[in-house]
Amino acid sequence: MILSEHASHVTPRRLWVAASLILVGLLVALGGLFWVVYKDWRDEQRDGLIQELLWLDQSLRLHLENHQQSVESMQLDMPLTQAQSRRFFAAAALLQRESKEIEAVQWVGPRGAVLLDAQKRTGLQLGGDAYDALWRAERLGRSAYSPPYLGPDGKYRFDLAVP
Repeated sequence: MILSEHASHVTPRRLWVAASLILVGLLVALGGLFWVVYKDWRDEQRDGLIQELLWLDQSLRLHLENHQQSVESMQLDMPLTQAQSRRFFAAAALLQRESKEIEAVQWVGPRGAVLLDAQKRTGLQLGGDAYDALWRAERLGRSAYSPPYLGPDGKYRFDLAVP
C-alpha cells in the first residue's frame, strides 16, 4: 500500500510541465492548421489567376485574329489608283471606328515607305522596331506581328503587317 500511495502523488511541477507541453502542442497544431489553410488559399489564388490569364490570352488571340481577318480582307492590288486609295481610306476608317485600340492603318510600300496613311499624314517612313513586322511579313509571305516595342509617345505597341 505504501507504494500505491507514493505513485498516485503528483507534484505541482509535473502538472506545470504537462500543461506547458499540452499548450505547446496546441500552438503547434494551430500553427500547422494555419499553414495548411494559407497554402490552400494561395493555391486557389494562383489557380484563379492562371484561369484568368488563359481567358485573357484566348480573348486577345480571338480579337487579334479578327483584326487580322479584317485587314486581310482590305488588301488591294498594285498599282495604286485613285479608286483604290478611296477604298483604302473607307476600309481603314471602318476598321478604326470598329476597333478603338487600332492607332494607325497604313499602306506601306517597299523599304518601309508609307504610301497611304488613314490619318492622311505624309512623308512617313517606317524604321527600326516599327519596320520589324513588315520585314517578317515580306520574308514569310503571310501576315506577321512585330514584338512589342516602345513607341515615340512612350506607350507600348505592336504592329500587324499583311503582305
